[in-house]
Amino acid sequence: MIKYGYAFINYNSLEEAEAAAEDMKNVLDNQPTMFCNVKMLEGSEETGWVITPALLDDTQILNANVSEKYMISNVISGNTSLGIDYTALQERISECKLEFGRHYEVNEIFKLDVSDDDPPKVTHLETLVPQTVDMSVYI
Repeated sequence: MIKYGYAFINYNSLEEAEAAAEDMKNVLDNQPTMFCNVKMLEGSEETGWVITPALLDDTQILNANVSEKYMISNVISGNTSLGIDYTALQERISECKLEFGRHYEVNEIFKLDVSDDDPPKVTHLETLVPQTVDMSVYI
């Protein structure tokens, strides 16, 4: 049976995999909480940082305040930066997004032959690039 693998999920058709790539683009563009955790900080490097308990949501991250300091953790690697300003936050968000994109191989759809055996045998037939969205910018 032919399946199409995208971001570690198998789909029954290429169209379904392409739709998953479109959904992934939306995640990468609009849902940074999928690939990073961000909190606001109080205090300073001299007096010590106080990490606010609440994680910022997607809207708060996308509309970060240039006058605040932040802590950001990469969901994939776990790397954390503390006491960073707005500019550094934007750089780290981009790094987290790229690492997430590389981890999930967002620019590749795998055409697979999956047997009905238990456990199934999977044969990689071909690697395709999503055609409905440009995912190359996320790897």
